[in-house]
This record gives sequence, structure tokens and C-alpha cells, in this order.
Amino acid sequence: MRDKLLIIQPSYYRSKADRTVYRLRRRPVVPLSPCYLAALTPNDWDVTLVDEQLQPIDFHCRPDLVAITTWTLNSLRAYDVADEFRRRGRSRSTL
Repeated sequence: MRDKLLIIQPSYYRSKADRTVYRLRRRPVVPLSPCYLAALTPNDWDVTLVDEQLQPIDFHCRPDLVAITTWTLNSLRAYDVADEFRRRGRSRSTL
């Protein structure tokens, strides 16, 4: 059975007070970090990429490892995404 890696590029909130996740139908600037991480992942892993501005994150999925790559603008949402996966028991440190 292959290990599963979920790579997430989180969206951002409309404001600090309004925690509505910002969504688009298309993206004017494409983040490259998730693609680079996927390319550097060994071939024996199943990799799923999620750009939250284009699709919702499935917090019910059961990956072996979650990688979150973010920009400063998205950092508050990235922390909340990480907290939600930790709350669901998807916490594993490999430092």
C-alpha cells in the first residue's frame, strides 16, 4: 500500500473579522510550490494537490502526511487548516 501525501495551498479569509474563505473560478497567479513539492516526492507516494481558492479541502480524507505551503496573505487560513488536521488526528512530525 502506497503512502498518501496531501499538498495544500490554502486560500485566505475576506478579513480578520470575516472568516469566510475566499474562492475564485480561476486564478490569475498560479502558486508553483505545490507542484515543486509533488515533483520532489518519491514515486512510491500517491500525491494529491489542493488549491483551496479553486476547490474545497476535504478534511475527511485520510492522508499519511499533509503538507501546507502558503504565502503571508494566506497564513491565518494555513494555521487554521493545520489546526483542523491536527484536531482530526493527522499530526505527524518528521523533522
